[in-house]
Amino acid sequence: MATRLGQWDELHAGALQTFREAASARPGAADQLVHALLDEDDVDGAWQALHDHDCASSTWLTAAPRRAATHPGDTIPVYRHAVEEQIDHKKANAYRAAADSVRVLRDLHSRCGTPQEFRDYLDQLRERHRRKTRLLAELDKAGLR
Repeated sequence: MATRLGQWDELHAGALQTFREAASARPGAADQLVHALLDEDDVDGAWQALHDHDCASSTWLTAAPRRAATHPGDTIPVYRHAVEEQIDHKKANAYRAAADSVRVLRDLHSRCGTPQEFRDYLDQLRERHRRKTRLLAELDKAGLR
């Protein structure tokens, strides 16, 4: 309707401005802003909003694959943080999710040309959590030795 009336650009810009203002004022609104920007395929804008505001880990993880398509190195800290959060849950399904995230990290480091940095990270991760045998088993099962 707005397009037919020639008002889309104005309404669209106004809606995004409302999201931006709300992101600074209300908890959770920044997450909505990021999702709106991703829906608009504005990955750079979404990534900037993540850095400008306090967003949920799940929102970072939603944006990370899109950002990784063009800037894989930018997303490495996001996945490392996710791994630690997943491990902190201390449940089998969380350990499986952590192993999946570590696998993503392996791919990101490969794309960045930093495979040794990944190997060092994996060694440190395994050492730091050496008593979590279920986690180590999930890492082994994922081929992350």
